[in-house]
Amino acid sequence: THPMTYTPRDAFGPNQDNVRGLGQSIEAADTCIQCQESPYLEGRYTLHRIVGRGATGTTFRGRHTQTNQLVAIKEIPLRHTDEKLLEQLDREARVLRQLNHPCVPQYVEHFHTGIGRNRTFYLVQEFIDGLTLEDEQETRRYTETDILDVLHQLLYQ
Repeated sequence: THPMTYTPRDAFGPNQDNVRGLGQSIEAADTCIQCQESPYLEGRYTLHRIVGRGATGTTFRGRHTQTNQLVAIKEIPLRHTDEKLLEQLDREARVLRQLNHPCVPQYVEHFHTGIGRNRTFYLVQEFIDGLTLEDEQETRRYTETDILDVLHQLLYQ
């Protein structure tokens, strides 16, 4: 596996999902049109589309091929071999795995791929469909009271 040069599901051609149902095994002809490798991340996730980009990485909407579960896959390239960063990401993922809160997407798994400069960290969580924070901010301005209400929900639910 190489760093995420896999192309989201839409790049595999029109009506690709109609050709092969989700959850079926990988076929030899299933290759990414850009990198010519398997479009399956770690052999078990298909990527559908990018849902967000931030300073440290990209989040994809995807699906687990065996369970058919819709997931959010956060990809964080580790452009250098800083072991402390990888340790920190692993620690944060372990904390997420222990959380059970209705306002936090459920942890599924985490893993890293590649070596050296091509190392990439992945965090897989339950996908919750809805507006992104960016979309929400375009349509609504939060007051201080609104923000305190959100914090109260997060802390005390």
